[in-house]
Amino acid sequence: TTGDSLVGFYDDYARTLKVYYDGSVKEIGTNFFNPPDTMIAGSNTLLYIDPNGYLKIFYNGAVTDLGTNLATRYAAGSDIAAWVDDNTQSFRAFYKGDKAKLEAFPPKSFKCGDGILAYVDNSGSFKILSKGILTIISTFAPDSFVVRNGLVFYSYNGIFSVFYDGKPIEIERNILTNYQISNSSLAYLDDLGHLRLFHDGKVEDISIETPVKFLLRGNVLWYKLGLNDNKIYYKGRTY
Repeated sequence: TTGDSLVGFYDDYARTLKVYYDGSVKEIGTNFFNPPDTMIAGSNTLLYIDPNGYLKIFYNGAVTDLGTNLATRYAAGSDIAAWVDDNTQSFRAFYKGDKAKLEAFPPKSFKCGDGILAYVDNSGSFKILSKGILTIISTFAPDSFVVRNGLVFYSYNGIFSVFYDGKPIEIERNILTNYQISNSSLAYLDDLGHLRLFHDGKVEDISIETPVKFLLRGNVLWYKLGLNDNKIYYKGRTY
């Protein structure tokens, strides 16, 4: 299981769980007679269930016991993890070494990204935990939501928004089906086929002509308009 800055793996010979982190291999679990049933990597986290059924997380060079031996729903991202403790039915989160109870009842759905957690709680309210601060977006569940990297992209009644830098920002009032997210940027085609980019809290028009293809990597947007017309948009300039 691989994250951006670590690799978790099972050593068959030693029957141990190990992680390659910060330039060296570290043993984080022993007495594993079989590979763990669950092992999920965020970019700098590794969430796993030990041989006794306890949910644990490797983060910043250390293992933390998350305090439950009965977890069937969990997710992990960079600096963050979330799970439902089936013993108490509570919804809990881990963020940068701290643990907290978020809800007394299991959420209907939840997803983790880079330092961010979005979920629909038991009553249907849509909430986002970002940088340790919990924000209620709406008392109604969104039609859809995606958490990728450091961005939450969601919609209500055909209105698409992102949660960025601690606040919701409306993007479009038309249905979006062709989009890509990388880091905290969003590239997409609007209802007219125009290529647009959300970056640094604002939407920019990149191309009025509909591209044949486009690809967003980090803050670099590549797009192709014709047979050999390749363009790159980066930091306000097109090349």
